[in-house]
Amino acid sequence: MALLNVLLNDASMPAAEISKKLSKQGIDITERGTRKRIIALEKHGIIRSHTIVIDDSFAGRNINRIILVKFKNTKDFVHKLEKYKKYLNASPYCTFAIRIRGDLDWLHYKSFPTKDIADREDDVFRELFGDVMQEYRSYDAEVIKQNFFQILDENSISSYLNKINPDDYTCCFYDLLFTVKEQLKKIPFLHV
Repeated sequence: MALLNVLLNDASMPAAEISKKLSKQGIDITERGTRKRIIALEKHGIIRSHTIVIDDSFAGRNINRIILVKFKNTKDFVHKLEKYKKYLNASPYCTFAIRIRGDLDWLHYKSFPTKDIADREDDVFRELFGDVMQEYRSYDAEVIKQNFFQILDENSISSYLNKINPDDYTCCFYDLLFTVKEQLKKIPFLHV
């Protein structure tokens, strides 16, 4: 987990530097051991690529929107859903899209250079997929924390939870932590 968090912050960091950084966290691993683990993570598909993350404001994207969608059942729903996914994947404005279960079906985050372009894309989107949408909600959003790729680990969550008043939060953090830990136990080389 600690190794993945270091890589998420800077995937170009040399193995020697990663090893030193992990050592400061109390994890003793050699440079060679670090390289071997990174190779294993790539081999098992946990690390699929090395990419950059650009700040939206730097890229000239000043209008951010959260879109929430609830579908309705239609005759050609599966076919239309495939078109919907292709649209989201091809859209230069859609930063991420998540299929969710519950009261709503999809959440997407979109960034636009201007309000006019954001509104036009919103209209086109509803025209293309309005026949399968029961609910469509669009909210202008301000990003306060951009840390989409952080991996949870027990120490950081425990440290955070110890700083807060337990009466303010339910046990959902602990349930989430347990689920993550159980999934990670299935990957033997991730003990770092």
